[in-house]
Amino acid sequence: MSSCRSGVVLPFNASFLSTNLQAPRGQPAARSASRRPRSVQSIAVVPQRTWSRLRLRVPAGLLLRPVAIDEAERVLKVSSGGLFVFDPTDIRQDVFEQLARSIAASRMSVLVYAPIAAAPRCYCVAVSVAASVAASVASEIVLFDVGPEALLLQRFLRTAERASVPALVFHRLASRLLRLPQGLGLEVMRIFSWDDLARSVPDLAGRAGADATSINRWLRREGIAPASRLLVCAQMARIYDAFCHGQSTLEIVTARIGLVRVRALEAQFSRIVGAPPKRAMQTLEPEQFADRLVAYLIR
Repeated sequence: MSSCRSGVVLPFNASFLSTNLQAPRGQPAARSASRRPRSVQSIAVVPQRTWSRLRLRVPAGLLLRPVAIDEAERVLKVSSGGLFVFDPTDIRQDVFEQLARSIAASRMSVLVYAPIAAAPRCYCVAVSVAASVAASVASEIVLFDVGPEALLLQRFLRTAERASVPALVFHRLASRLLRLPQGLGLEVMRIFSWDDLARSVPDLAGRAGADATSINRWLRREGIAPASRLLVCAQMARIYDAFCHGQSTLEIVTARIGLVRVRALEAQFSRIVGAPPKRAMQTLEPEQFADRLVAYLIR
């Protein structure tokens, strides 16, 4: 697993641009333009309104140019370094998914510069980069606006950095989850992090500003199991993650996330992943555990 330096930067952190403009991933930045590799470019795929903000914040001497998505795909494949700036807000879902894969496979440093509305896609890009095969990844997430979603995303990025089971499950479901209405999408992000967990489907519905019937209809439309299953899998993902980070007993872990029905949870583990909690932690790697949860959630 590669390292990932990610974070919500408020206000804008121009030093990230200066540090990562010229350096291929895992290598120090070049000290002068004369030493810059010819295959290094710095490009931006952003709408005009984002470019208007961004160009005012780019440090003097940084040659950053806006490009179309087709050219961005080409540069991501051939560049040995440089910087890729990206606002995923208005990009069609299938194009976004392909671009996220290209970003993860590239050697370019990544700056996601977007409004709060793009928070779910920002998280998806961060997890893709964290799971990259590159030896070292430099990335930043910058949101235009200050608000609860920005703080939420900051917690998610810490989750993504260590490839936790909640982050892995979210990433495997991302192509479906990112098509949900924004309010529900943010709440699904919330349950797959260490943020406050919804205790029930009505609780989730209230937070998302919708009724349970509508939520289950939206989930079904994207091929995802009902919200009750989503909550159970989020609980199990958090429990596995807590065991991996030193929590010694199921009772301690369940108390930490506010659950009290330990016996029911043990039965759910056996039914969904094929083993009771302690044995599952001992025999299943995080990726395997996440895969079993995802299989339970996909209709």
